[in-house]
Amino acid sequence: MNACIDEVNTCALYLPESLAEIWDAIGLPATLKLVERFGGIRLYVPMVEPSADDHPLVATIGRKATQTLCRVMPGDIVELPRAVDYLRRLRDNTIRASRGKVGAGRLARQYGLTRRHVMRIWAEAESENKQVALF
Repeated sequence: MNACIDEVNTCALYLPESLAEIWDAIGLPATLKLVERFGGIRLYVPMVEPSADDHPLVATIGRKATQTLCRVMPGDIVELPRAVDYLRRLRDNTIRASRGKVGAGRLARQYGLTRRHVMRIWAEAESENKQVALF
């Protein structure tokens, strides 16, 4: 488990600066959602938190994360990279590191996955560990 945590921390060092700042502000799950929805385009962060629930930021990451982003990066135009595969790997490693500490249902809700998918991520980690142990 510590290896997964170390890998997440190490990989965070290689994030593009725009994603690192966003990740620090709103966390990995919300950053993943932003990249999946807006990756590859410029994203304007409003000076003031949008009041409409159907605003693209609020609809994507929720009111609290939008409020935080507007407070940390007001008026910024962020070039969001298409780093979906990279961030998905970080997400999966975080989920693997959470095994035994957090339930599959809670992780599924947190990352917008199904419980079954979380269990699959855990099973893949066990399979990889068994293969490494053979050598």
